[in-house]
Amino acid sequence: MEKFSPEKMKRDIWKQAILSERKGSVHPTMIRALDKVVHKESALILGDACKVNSRYLIEESGFQNVDNVDSSPLINDDYYVSEKLHNHEALFGDFNFPENSYDFIYGKSITFLHEKILEKTLLKIEKSLKQGGVFIPTWLLPETTTVMFGKWENEKIEKSLKDLQLTILFQQEIKQEAINLLGEKGVSNYLEVVMKK
Repeated sequence: MEKFSPEKMKRDIWKQAILSERKGSVHPTMIRALDKVVHKESALILGDACKVNSRYLIEESGFQNVDNVDSSPLINDDYYVSEKLHNHEALFGDFNFPENSYDFIYGKSITFLHEKILEKTLLKIEKSLKQGGVFIPTWLLPETTTVMFGKWENEKIEKSLKDLQLTILFQQEIKQEAINLLGEKGVSNYLEVVMKK
């Protein structure tokens, strides 16, 4: 795999969003969901090249192992380095989800998966969770104006979750002002669902 390099960064369409996200805070739904996690040994984050949430899981929540999967080359830079953090530059559909391995999985960016890939990925995630493990998928809703793709209607979200053998603990819809990749103001509207195996 090609490592981090300035030349490779020129091809990274998410670079500006990731760099600005590093100035932000940890997602509040993730913090709230961590209260439902009994064992905090191993976690997986899908889409955290900014490493803000990964750092929180290690430094504030005490996870001993965090796997972070993102297709951005920024995942390999030295913004945050820890022997407990294992970065994987890969598409979610290409990641080898180990079975019965994670106490916590945060699907931060699964909203950008194509519907057919999402179905397969959700089944892999379910198998990857340990018994009692917690999973949070995040979906952008149609009212979002900061991006033009990756938006889901509530009916499609419900359909994608119906075959999972997970219990919904709570869900939260968040709507807030945001700035897109071009620096334009808009609205970010997303749904986070907290589930337990």
